Amino acid sequence: MKLYSKYPPANRGTVIVWGLLSSYPFGGMTWQVLHYVAGLRRLGFDVWYVEDSDRYVLDTLTFERTLNCSSNVEYLSHYMKLIGLDNRWIFRVPHTKDICYGARDFSGLMRLYQESDAVFNLCGAQELLPYHSINNCLVMIQTDPVLDQIKVVNGNVEKIEELDAYD
Repeated sequence: MKLYSKYPPANRGTVIVWGLLSSYPFGGMTWQVLHYVAGLRRLGFDVWYVEDSDRYVLDTLTFERTLNCSSNVEYLSHYMKLIGLDNRWIFRVPHTKDICYGARDFSGLMRLYQESDAVFNLCGAQELLPYHSINNCLVMIQTDPVLDQIKVVNGNVEKIEELDAYD
């Protein structure tokens, strides 16, 4: 079963969406990511979904922290296939640079960052890592506003510097 109709040609540029679909395998996180990824693809973008974080991953059955990401990768693969983008995702295993699952290895991920027109950090899910500075246009999409705004108003230098990294 596929949950998509035919997509238009992907001729509007290449974009990446960062999110928590497989790391936090809850219904709301999954559907939030799928809405953005499928929506951007329907708008004619060559869209990639990437999880490139060193944050912990929650097991898909127990929702406890795990170092074994195999069920998370299966979960991600399943949902990307449902929306017809089974060849447009990458999952980098946290705290590694040589283990990526999906359509590209780590060097392929670095090329994707360089080639993309924009990277959308959905709900600030992705912490910014030093090599993320190679992105051409970094966009923060905040889905749970207030906490960051309070930090900014209160002069939290760390949060202000983090947000200044976005275009």
